[in-house]
Amino acid sequence: MRYPQRSAIVLVMVVQALLAACGTSVAATSTTSSTGLRTATPAPTMTLMPPVLSTDTPQPLPPEDCTANLAAKGPVKLTGTLAVSGVAYGVTGYPSNALPSGIALKPTLLPDNLSNANANINPGLFFLNICNTSATQSVTITQLMIQITSFTPMVGTLDTYQSCDSYYDAGTKSIWGGMCGGGYGPNVFAGSANWPKALAGGMSLPVQVQTPFDPPQLALPQTLLPKQSFQSYLDFKGTPTPGTVSMNLVVTLANHATAQGPISGPYIFTPARRWSGPNCQTPTMLEQITATTGLYICPPAP
Repeated sequence: MRYPQRSAIVLVMVVQALLAACGTSVAATSTTSSTGLRTATPAPTMTLMPPVLSTDTPQPLPPEDCTANLAAKGPVKLTGTLAVSGVAYGVTGYPSNALPSGIALKPTLLPDNLSNANANINPGLFFLNICNTSATQSVTITQLMIQITSFTPMVGTLDTYQSCDSYYDAGTKSIWGGMCGGGYGPNVFAGSANWPKALAGGMSLPVQVQTPFDPPQLALPQTLLPKQSFQSYLDFKGTPTPGTVSMNLVVTLANHATAQGPISGPYIFTPARRWSGPNCQTPTMLEQITATTGLYICPPAP
């Protein structure tokens, strides 16, 4: 029985034309076997490349109602339609705690209340939240600045302990605690500010904000729709002059109006001798831990 071949040939030609339009070669070859029959070699498999998204302008922020959880963002100052929150510690940038002044450089029992003491030393990251509380009006943020409201220099080295650095358990002779981690969602921007070589009250530090895209791009200016927020973490780069610093976040809008948020402080930025549980595992420190119970932290090896 003979089968009609015309429709099949037309179909093959149409498929080849479509694939060719995608920039993919669809030419097939054939070989002749020892029996004299011609065997077709399959055409190359077409690979579709992912679309390339333009990064010329920042992508819009997702819709939301940022007025619903303002209380969870820390202290808030309302200026016009903007609610500028205080800057809280970011989930991946935990602060350190001060140990008693003049503490002996040897294994020390960990106080139960240490995690709540002096939690303003060398914070890693801050978190910014700017909410447009208006139900009808959009606003455009053009610049962020950190204003230093006060600075007091200090000398010497602080002894500090950060709870993420764990502790040494004399009973089990092992390291416990720590387990710190966290991260930010895909719509959180990355901010950084450079400390000058010498700090003084009244200085303003520009904050460079980038998108979380790859590659990153500048995120400002950024327009906030009604009840939409702008969120970014803030990382300070460089080594500041040791001292205590109080700061404000200053937001500049397209109409040149400004809004300030209470970052507060003072925060202590200074070189620190960082104690931890793993430091207790050196032979010098282990020799000094004679108790069979207790949680210890130790200074770094000299």
